[in-house]
Amino acid sequence: MKVLVVDKSPEASDLFRLLTEIEVRPIPASSIQEALNLYSVEQPDLVLLDLAFSEHSVSGFVRDIRMLEMSGKWTPVLVVSPRGAMAPDALKEALEQGADDVLYKPFDNVELVAKIVFLRRFVQMSNFLVVFTHKLDTANHELKRLSSLDRLTGLPCRAHFEEVLELEWRRSARQKNELALVMCDMDYFEAYNSSVGQVAADDVLRRIARLFEGSMERGGDSVARYGGQKFSVLLPMTGLSGAVFVAERLRRALMELQLLHDSSPYGLLTASFGAASCVVGSENRPDILLDATLLALNQAKQNGRNCVRRVMVTETGAFETPKDAHITAGNDKQEETEEEF
Repeated sequence: MKVLVVDKSPEASDLFRLLTEIEVRPIPASSIQEALNLYSVEQPDLVLLDLAFSEHSVSGFVRDIRMLEMSGKWTPVLVVSPRGAMAPDALKEALEQGADDVLYKPFDNVELVAKIVFLRRFVQMSNFLVVFTHKLDTANHELKRLSSLDRLTGLPCRAHFEEVLELEWRRSARQKNELALVMCDMDYFEAYNSSVGQVAADDVLRRIARLFEGSMERGGDSVARYGGQKFSVLLPMTGLSGAVFVAERLRRALMELQLLHDSSPYGLLTASFGAASCVVGSENRPDILLDATLLALNQAKQNGRNCVRRVMVTETGAFETPKDAHITAGNDKQEETEEEF
């Protein structure tokens, strides 16, 4: 245990001797500034302040000590005064200004040892609580992180996606920015699951998750597992053409994996994509963007699958399907170039 002793009186040597005898390391300081400098370096467990330095400086000294304390640490400050020299009002004021107790001199060995032993136990318990609280905070942070992830793919789960969507919606509303969303659904996946088995199908979903996550080129873009074989991609500050571009890039990347699928007319595992965007306004809710994206996804699944369909959300909140909404098809006959997006 380390004790910072701010005392320049002759009695200080007696105090140093008594502290050393009970295996406490005293750190002497002969001025307030020296005490504060030593506190920053040593971070002692206890401070003894002689009121001879000026009673009215107690509050300022304690305030400075609190500013120098490490996060979560609390250092008891005891004022030292000659016995009988301190009026009750002065003692009351010192305690109100931040001191935690008083120690009278000449020092009573029994009283000194009793207080030091008590404070040593207190400091040990305080340090234990600081460490325990830090471990608890770390564990809670990790638990929160794990609870936000999908167990199968390691991507953010649907609940976390909805939280991020709400956050990005509010941010976009403040800045009047566009916000885009892409929704993806694996084609004929139930048949694929039956064909290759649950374990292999799960491995494929994990592989697709890594593929999609690695395809994000901007820090703000995020991929999540929406549920089952569905994935969502949130694209802040992105218009409809940008969302279509990302969806088409993912569609092509999936086909390049060459995952054989005998029950698909394409012979490969493919996916249908829906894309939507809107200029976020405070009068709308993020559900409108989600509904538009799911509508576009359903249109993609109803029109041959393995394609990208898009829906525009107008300023009035209405959904508008562009005439050229059927952007791509699995046979690539209707496929536009990336430059056109």
